[in-house]
Amino acid sequence: MTCRHELPLKLFRKAMCGIVAILSICATSARAAIVFQDNFNRSGPLNGSTPSFTAGSNWTANPGFATDGTKVNAAFGLGNFTTSAYVPLPVAITSGNIYTLTATMHRGLSTDDTAIMIFGFFDAAPSWNASVAVDEGHAIAIAPRNNRPSVNTMLHGFVNAADIGVADGTNGTTFGVRLYETAPNTWWAVAVELAPTNQLILG
Repeated sequence: MTCRHELPLKLFRKAMCGIVAILSICATSARAAIVFQDNFNRSGPLNGSTPSFTAGSNWTANPGFATDGTKVNAAFGLGNFTTSAYVPLPVAITSGNIYTLTATMHRGLSTDDTAIMIFGFFDAAPSWNASVAVDEGHAIAIAPRNNRPSVNTMLHGFVNAADIGVADGTNGTTFGVRLYETAPNTWWAVAVELAPTNQLILG
């Protein structure tokens, strides 16, 4: 897969009623280095806020997103389920590195088992209208279910026809999207669970 020079990190919520505890990305060459991290441990709207650790931009977000990572609030209506929050990565995707974007999900009080949180790598102007194509087929992402022990993947721009079961469930589990370079400026993505079990989900 070819990865663009500038790829923002993006979250899509579809009636997601849990929280994202930590969202981070690290680039690995000889050793891992965190280049972006947000602990969602602040108060106030996410839009315009500065992530916990980043060398670059602030969040751009729908008013329904909060900096404490809690469930979608009253500012979200039914028409907002496919809206998003995103921040450009503070570094360019460069040859010779492995990039891993991770998020720890917590369900909260929701019992909606169709809700998902999509996170991953997207275009500079990301979009989704709930169709099979995510970000017009450019997404490299993963979507843990809210109240179901399964994950949907869109590693090649499209929603998978079927979810993948995960024995550890999704509540409190850390998932990731990892980019490998297979040739100069050509990338391949895999979906992983990092905790409590370190395992490959798809790739």
